[in-house]
Amino acid sequence: MDKCCKVAALYIASLKGLSLIHQHNHWTTKGGTFYGKHLLFERIYESALENLDLAAEKFIGAFGVECVDYEIQAKFLNKVLEKYSKFQGDPIEMSLEVEKDFLEYSEYAFNCFEKEDKMTLGIDDMIMSIASEREEATYLLQQSLEGKVSLEKDDEEMEEDMEEDVEEDMEENMEPEDSEESEDMSMLDSNLLDEMTMNTDDEYSDDNLDDDYSDDDDLDIDSDEDDDAAFEY
Repeated sequence: MDKCCKVAALYIASLKGLSLIHQHNHWTTKGGTFYGKHLLFERIYESALENLDLAAEKFIGAFGVECVDYEIQAKFLNKVLEKYSKFQGDPIEMSLEVEKDFLEYSEYAFNCFEKEDKMTLGIDDMIMSIASEREEATYLLQQSLEGKVSLEKDDEEMEEDMEEDVEEDMEENMEPEDSEESEDMSMLDSNLLDEMTMNTDDEYSDDNLDDDYSDDDDLDIDSDEDDDAAFEY
């Protein structure tokens, strides 16, 4: 496996590890701001999965299926996850650290492809677009950590918002759908309305309603120490 293929393989494994970490935090987050964090982690792990699919397909086209070889991916993914397995701190801090590390590696990968003359317009565009989405995730995590992100509502606030939404829906459903039909009804003779009411009293009595509605090779890429450092997950 040549250098660029290994770089691509680690790029894919890093995205996979990143998505798994965010998803794990999505499942295990707790506390007074549980719901906001729960939604935030879901948003960023779903975007990471989309990035992963794009990267894998693009690199397979450029370097072949070798870059997604099962044993290589298992080995690299294990190294990525192992690096953060003993992370101490808030899940938001952990996810933020993972995103920052990936952006750093993404820059290394970009420079590697250019240096090895393996950069194409498609790979260039793909790395840039993924970096843009990961920068957005980094921003949201940073804002959440500082208590500024709008998703960061506590459970009590979320319940109030849900109650307001229900009340609004009920009000909308109670409004007449057709104003012309309402005007026609208002023109009915009052005696006719009385007669209709009397006829329906029995039909919709309480009794009747009750009845009816009852990641193989060493990670070293070459002898260059800077290149090797980029793979020290």
